[in-house]
Amino acid sequence: MNLISPESRDRLARLHSEAAAELENLEHALDDVPIPVDLLRLTDHFVDASLRGEQWQSPESMTPTEKACLDYCGQFMASVASIEDAQVAALREHLSPDQVYLYANAVYLIEMSKRMDLTLEAVLP
Repeated sequence: MNLISPESRDRLARLHSEAAAELENLEHALDDVPIPVDLLRLTDHFVDASLRGEQWQSPESMTPTEKACLDYCGQFMASVASIEDAQVAALREHLSPDQVYLYANAVYLIEMSKRMDLTLEAVLP
C-alpha cells in the first residue's frame, strides 16, 4: 500500500533517503496485514478526506464491517483516548481479536502517513 503520494515520496527520497526507506518498510508491513485490501483502501480514502477537510462521500452501500471500521477510525482520529468499548465490540463482531489489533495498527500507520504527506507537501520544495 502506498502511504504517501509519488511526489512526496520523490521529495522525501531526495532529501532524506533513510526516512524514505523506513516508509517503504512500513508500506510493506501493511501489505502483510490480514485485513482485506479493500477495507484498508476505504480507510485510507476516509482518513485522507478527513485530514484535508474535504467532505467524504461514503459508498452507497457499506457493509456492517466497513461501518464498524470507519466508526472506529473516525474516533481514533478525533481522540484515541475516547474510543468506546462499544466501538471495539462492534469491530469484534466482524474481525478476530488479532485482526482488530492489526486494524488499529493499520489505522495508526495510515493516519500518520497521511499527516506526513500533508506536511511534506507543505514544507518540501
